[in-house]
Amino acid sequence: MPISSAGILAGLIMPDLAAILRPVMEVFVVLLMTLAYSRLDWSGIRTISGKPLLTTMILLWVLAAVPGLSAVAGWALALPSVLLTAIILNAIAPPITSSVPFCQLLGLDAALALRVTLIATLLMPITVPASILLLLGVTIDLDPVEFALRAAVFVGLPLALSWLIRRSPRLTTWLSRSTEVDGITAFILMIIAIAIMDGVTDRILAEPAEALTILAAAFGVSILFHGLSGLVFWRLGERTAISIALTSGSRNLVLMLVIIGDAMGPAFGLYVALGQVPIYLMPAIIQTIWRGRVGRTVPRA
Repeated sequence: MPISSAGILAGLIMPDLAAILRPVMEVFVVLLMTLAYSRLDWSGIRTISGKPLLTTMILLWVLAAVPGLSAVAGWALALPSVLLTAIILNAIAPPITSSVPFCQLLGLDAALALRVTLIATLLMPITVPASILLLLGVTIDLDPVEFALRAAVFVGLPLALSWLIRRSPRLTTWLSRSTEVDGITAFILMIIAIAIMDGVTDRILAEPAEALTILAAAFGVSILFHGLSGLVFWRLGERTAISIALTSGSRNLVLMLVIIGDAMGPAFGLYVALGQVPIYLMPAIIQTIWRGRVGRTVPRA
């Protein structure tokens, strides 16, 4: 968390550095997802047949209900179209990959988080264009073939690379050296955090009211996604409900941005940048709540 926050701050106060790193951000996104997939406990995916109904229910909630409710709420509140578009794009993005290891850290249902995150991410080439057309009434300014290729690169390539890495005993041993890999991951996160701030400083200075509105919206959306998801599934037990809240609450906005690019306008780029703040803070808040609920000591992230 501190590394990413430092990257955001560095990108804001050094906009020239952010501009230099922005063109290579996509490469670092692939590297980050490859490392994340390589370090996941994939044994959880083998139990997918054990909870098909629950997995399907959560996927429908994450990929259909949350976007639909977000759109209805936005229309009811008469939100500006630019802000409504950003919120809906947030809602249709897949869960962030880091929700899985965070569930492991807290002793939650990491296997369930893995199944939902992986399937939702793999479905992006289908769900994203369909949701944008259905909820926003527009088509992505990308050729369907180009969109499929970009999705394949940013979704399929990390999975393929992680599969190859896990086939190598030497690389698997290296991955187990958490200190080294954690350092590399922190460096990659820093680069991405700086790069994603490209142009943000100028936008904030030029339109501070717009930036504050977007930041407030990103926080509100994050709180609602986490809270509502936990409440909807609360009857399944606290452990399962909080696992689902973590999985559904924070979405992979960076992955959405690198796949769609500038097709949805510059305002979404600003939303993604400012939306990183609640993404980094919410897990820490949930960790504090969960530790208090279960009355046990959980290692800090």
